[in-house]
Amino acid sequence: MPDHIRIGDVSPRVQYVADGALRTFDFPFPIFDAGDLTVFLDEAEQRAGFTVDGAGGSRGGSVRFEAAPASGVRVTLQRVLAVERTTDFQEGGAFRADTINDELDRQTAMIQQIADQTARALTAAPTDPTVTLSLPPKDVRAGRYLAFDADGNAIASGGGPPATPVTPFAAGLLDDADAAAVRKTLGLDDLGALAALSAVDADQLAARVNPLGRHTVWAPAGAMTGETGSEPAIVARKLAGGLMLSALAFDAATPQHAQFALAMPKGWDAGDLTATRGSSGQSRSCSGCGSCRGGSGSAGGGKGRRGGGSGGAAGAAVAGNANIQWANEGVRNGAVR
Repeated sequence: MPDHIRIGDVSPRVQYVADGALRTFDFPFPIFDAGDLTVFLDEAEQRAGFTVDGAGGSRGGSVRFEAAPASGVRVTLQRVLAVERTTDFQEGGAFRADTINDELDRQTAMIQQIADQTARALTAAPTDPTVTLSLPPKDVRAGRYLAFDADGNAIASGGGPPATPVTPFAAGLLDDADAAAVRKTLGLDDLGALAALSAVDADQLAARVNPLGRHTVWAPAGAMTGETGSEPAIVARKLAGGLMLSALAFDAATPQHAQFALAMPKGWDAGDLTATRGSSGQSRSCSGCGSCRGGSGSAGGGKGRRGGGSGGAAGAAVAGNANIQWANEGVRNGAVR
């Protein structure tokens, strides 16, 4: 070689993640011979399928694969030297500078190699007192865990730490022997009941959960539809705290109408509906007039009207919509109960 290798302060190992297209990967550290470079794809050492360029140079070189490594594969390039002396100086023999430099370069490269291995090993901090980190004998540590005693010394342990690093609930799941036990712990062991529940449609489920009693549905004025030609104006009203709501401004001198629709559950028995104006608290109600079962009718002196359902006897379960219509009532927000 016309010039000896200069070993700089650079790690003798470099890694890449392949993209499936790139075939050439550089290494920044020098190598003496191509055989000094060890190539890994993930955890597998490669013996063939690539060429090494740059051996004998001070600036490193590159590895070129015959086929690009698959995307996501980790490519590791590492300089690995046999720790041995390759020169021997004879008494009274020639003392050549290039031979001395090459030998010192190899020794420096070996030291870097050992330093890289040491940096990846389990070591004690320099501020720690003297501790024993040597592994226990093979027959003592076989089938056991690496642990540390109260003084920080390495020991072989047969169990985990005294404090379980999970919540009591999670611990109750972890000790279950099988899936059936896990379901029982979670309260899901009655699969028949779960299957039956999943077969219940939304209306049936609602009826089972809360079949009776008074229910309130809030209908904002912004959800109401005015009758074409006589619709009230939509205005914005600012409430205390800055909340803005849409409101309907009815003209007291002109007949005007606005309505909203409610989808009634199948289990509705056509009982009373009470419409309450949020602005004044006034209410209109109807009971058994039959208007909700087709056609239209009035309730509360013409102030409210409901209709549009399907036919049926009074008090029977009726499926359909209940329409509550307001006329000149200055509605801001309505509720149907």
